[in-house]
Amino acid sequence: AYGEPPDFRRGRSLVESDGDPWVINVVGHGLMGSEFWQRTRRCGAGPLGAALVTVGSTLVWEYGVEAFHKRPSGVDLVLTPLLGALLGEARFQLLRAVERQPPGALRTLGSFFFDPFGEGERRALGTRC
Repeated sequence: AYGEPPDFRRGRSLVESDGDPWVINVVGHGLMGSEFWQRTRRCGAGPLGAALVTVGSTLVWEYGVEAFHKRPSGVDLVLTPLLGALLGEARFQLLRAVERQPPGALRTLGSFFFDPFGEGERRALGTRC
């Protein structure tokens, strides 16, 4: 699948053009992209750095992981970084607002709600970002 163009089937709706259900392409890949984006922003990068990491991670996923069993998806290559940027930046800004609150239950719950994987890692492993 590495040498083939991205999968894009014209007989289907745009968000299902790779054969996957829309919920996987929109919700699943949007959330995956937002994790790449938010983690990069949380670790100090600006929007350009987060965009580069999100696009790069998407390429690695599509051409490095999934390409062993299926052609890279054209819609995934576009939607993961695009939706990831929109959702990831919103989550990042909301997390920053939560972190400006005084320590307590609201701050803890908000941190886990807007960044569950990152907050879990920070608490379990003591990582900075």
